[in-house]
Amino acid sequence: MKNKLFCLMTGILLLSAFSPAMAVSRPDAHAPISVMGEHTHNKGEWMLSTRYMRMNMAGLNSAATGYMMAPQSMSMDMLMLGAMIAPTDDFTWMIMLPWSRKNMTMINQMSSATMSEMSQGFGDVSLSALYTIWKTPTHKLHLTAGASLPIGRINSSTGGSVQTYPMQIGSGSTSLLPGLTYVQTHADLSLGAQTSATIRTNDNPRDYRLGDQYKATTWIAKPLGNSLSISARVDHTVWGSIKGSDATISSTKSPAGNPINSGGTRTEIGLGINFIQPEGPYSGHRFALELITPIAQTLNGSQLETTSIITLGWQYGI
Repeated sequence: MKNKLFCLMTGILLLSAFSPAMAVSRPDAHAPISVMGEHTHNKGEWMLSTRYMRMNMAGLNSAATGYMMAPQSMSMDMLMLGAMIAPTDDFTWMIMLPWSRKNMTMINQMSSATMSEMSQGFGDVSLSALYTIWKTPTHKLHLTAGASLPIGRINSSTGGSVQTYPMQIGSGSTSLLPGLTYVQTHADLSLGAQTSATIRTNDNPRDYRLGDQYKATTWIAKPLGNSLSISARVDHTVWGSIKGSDATISSTKSPAGNPINSGGTRTEIGLGINFIQPEGPYSGHRFALELITPIAQTLNGSQLETTSIITLGWQYGI
């Protein structure tokens, strides 16, 4: 799997290296790097991107009473590969493919022994069309209509036992991905807002479906010259509980294996930085960083709380 990922990444980097230099816009022309599908392109333009995200979780929001194992911490490392191309001025096509690695540490509440488990692989691929509804020199509104196709594994196991729901890489369900994005640009700053959703359309082959997810985010960015911009963002996410269950996952061993311990809401703040080089050998390349901290979260049942998220990104194009 690592060899496949290396070959895919190498292909993307070589493609960008031997492509003609593209015009570079102002550094705050794109949203903070954690926001997906927040811009469109003009006819004939394209963009490649790579994002690395690290999410850390620790501490149960409520005691794991009645379970043999209690999760202590969990981390997820995700590499998101993306591409965009615009066949017309109004339409931009986007494809996103994630690869992730998850690690969870648990403690046996009877013996106090600790154990850990890991899963990794490619997740569900998403295909989206972005349509520009309204555009002026300072305002832009576009609609996103997409679908997520279930290619990620939902049968990851450790020691012959199927891992719990949070440790699975894919959803196993086809999902609809609607969204709406508005961006306003001024001489000394830019503003943006986006709403999006992930709507599961079917139970997966293991007789459950993850909860639907709804997200709203808004940001403000300030250019600091021609190459650098800083941003601040507020994000609110609501996601539903798992419906159904996988008969091969024990619902009594760990709270992570019981569907009632799923779903919730989380509000986060993010601080970001974008860097571009207007001229020179790296013209057209954009590098970005965003640090995200939850400020409020309400989780159903007994779940690990998110403590921090970091996203690093590279984009080549406009």
